[in-house]
Amino acid sequence: MRDAHPGHVRPTIGISTFVPSLATTVEVARATDRPGLDTAWTGEFNDRSAIVALAEMAHHTSTYRIGSSIAYAVGRSPLVLANEARGLDVNDDEQLARREVAAQIAFYTAPRAYAPMLEASGFAAEGERVRAAFADGDNERMIAAVSDDMIDAIAIAGTPEQVRAGIERRAGDFATWPSTHRASR
Repeated sequence: MRDAHPGHVRPTIGISTFVPSLATTVEVARATDRPGLDTAWTGEFNDRSAIVALAEMAHHTSTYRIGSSIAYAVGRSPLVLANEARGLDVNDDEQLARREVAAQIAFYTAPRAYAPMLEASGFAAEGERVRAAFADGDNERMIAAVSDDMIDAIAIAGTPEQVRAGIERRAGDFATWPSTHRASR
């Protein structure tokens, strides 16, 4: 993030909250949502979802960029995680949004466990390139290994308008199930 002094980059400053309840997480994020702090982070544990907490934090704050300290990959394929995170990967800069999605896809593509899914999806070559870059510790090369076709197949990224249009375009990709229980009051 650049400040008023040309050529000077100031560090990103934020908070990380990992408190016992979703309500408290939102309360902490809301109370600290002010100029001078750039990011808010939270994670998940066996009794809470990072994705739900991040969505609530984003809904109740106005200046933060939101990030996950940890979101378990176990039990989530790259497709599922990207699907959960896609609502958080909206940016007024289309290329930045796509890069952020590529970074998420690369991170969750790195484990060899996802190779069969990537191969079945037609992205075996991208997966190999991501794993090679990961082995070399080269994050930029990992991100670059995620092709535009891979981003478009796994996620929806871009400006708010592009994301809304992408969700509409892919509405048939999402399964809907009738509710089998009543909502509690």
